[in-house]
Order: sequence, then C-alpha cells, then structure tokens
Amino acid sequence: MIIGITGPIAAGKDTVASYLIKKLGYPMVTLSEIVKEEVKKRGYPLKREYYQLVGNQLRKEYHNGILAELALKKFGKNGIINGIRNPSEAEYLRKALGKDFVLLAIDAPQKIRFERVLKRAKPGDPKTFEEFKKQDEKELGIGEAPSGFHVKECVEMADYTIVNDSTFEELERKVDEFIKKFNLS
Repeated sequence: MIIGITGPIAAGKDTVASYLIKKLGYPMVTLSEIVKEEVKKRGYPLKREYYQLVGNQLRKEYHNGILAELALKKFGKNGIINGIRNPSEAEYLRKALGKDFVLLAIDAPQKIRFERVLKRAKPGDPKTFEEFKKQDEKELGIGEAPSGFHVKECVEMADYTIVNDSTFEELERKVDEFIKKFNLS
C-alpha cells in the first residue's frame, strides 16, 4: 500500500509520517526531497520559495503528476509519499496504483498551524501572521495556476482526514484509527 499524505503548512504531516513509519515500517519519500534535488541542480538557493518555483516548473515541463511519478520509482510495494500538494499528484497515484493507494489528509486550524510555525522556527518560515496567511493562501491554491500548489483541493480529495488540533497522544489515536480502517497493520 502506498500512503499519500497531504495537508497545509504545519498541520502535522511530518509527525504523522514519522508515526506511520514507526508503526508500519514503511519507507518514506517527501516530494520536497525530490524538488530539493532539482533546486540544487538548477543552482537556486535552498529556500522554500525556490522549492515551490522549481516544483511548479517541473509540473509545467513534464506534467502535473511528475513529482508523484518520480516518488513512486523510489520504492516497491509499500511506502509513504509525504507532501502531496497538487491534485494531479494524487490522481497520478490513484491511476497508477488503484486500490493500493490511499490519500491521507492532515489538517488543523490556521491559528494552531501558525503557532507551530513560530515554535519550529524553520529557516524561511513566515515570522508574522500576515506573512503566514499569505503563504498559506498560496499553498492552498488561491490564485495559483494549475501547475501550482492546490493543497485545499488535495485535502478535499482525501480518502481519510485527520484533524490535528489536540495532543500528540490524541493524534496517535487518530492515526491508529486510520491504520485500522485501511487494514494497514
């Protein structure tokens, strides 16, 4: 089974992916790793804005599902593809894998996600709520070209959604429910 993970910035995608790896032993690739490799090849600085730029360029140069296609080549029967941000990536995986693909959305209220961004303090993360809202809207797909990020549409396409608005223990319980529902253990 290939598990695709989607969701807005700081919703908890990486936390859920780490828990799934621990529980299931699946390998994982993030679409941002694939983009990062290409950013380096093209000589851009390793910054979030360039990841989005290069990801969009790849989708325009090839097709909107190219990142999912490249990710899928990195493992065999089971795996986790984290960071699905364009509906065509999920559509590509559904077409290629059929019932062997499930799209999991991780979401959380915007204010909680902003607090997480401030707490994690990754380089390139927004520092003010206004900057965060602007980045969030762009990643959700507001005003974006078809080759851009459209996280809102990806979340709407999900086979299962987890709202990560409580404790880590509660998040683990919700992920365990997901595992049980899709017979992944």
